[in-house]
Amino acid sequence: MEPLDSLTWHIVEQPGFVETGRRSYESDELRFFASMEEAATASTPDIILFSGVLQYLDNPYEILERAKKLGAETVFVDRNPKSEVIEDKYTLQYVPGGTFTARLPFRIFGKQKLEEALSPEYILRGNFASVDPDMTAGGMPVSFLGSLFTASDGPQQP
Repeated sequence: MEPLDSLTWHIVEQPGFVETGRRSYESDELRFFASMEEAATASTPDIILFSGVLQYLDNPYEILERAKKLGAETVFVDRNPKSEVIEDKYTLQYVPGGTFTARLPFRIFGKQKLEEALSPEYILRGNFASVDPDMTAGGMPVSFLGSLFTASDGPQQP
């Protein structure tokens, strides 16, 4: 594996975070954007990373459709709750006091939903355990996984 000559991160976030990021942290290597499409106008992404976010979005499948159109070689989904049932399930996540107190809607993805959503443009190359511990929701076992997908017309190594 060859070392990288350079690395540029394009962070897509909520408007307040984008404003703070641009004002306080932005550099040639680190930039902040309000949408994936805006970030892709600066340069076509090599990798799109979703880390601990899809389960909180109103429509993660729409986001994945938009991501597919950007043409990245790799899509990496990490810290994603998955169950062995076919369909997505929903629950509430209770965040105890401390930094903030919240009750958030939380999606648990059905066992093949991400693969189906990214197909046929992307092929699942592997799943791995995430840093988040497994849990039970409504008596259903839930695993937090990372998944690596590559473009179906890209390199075919696992």
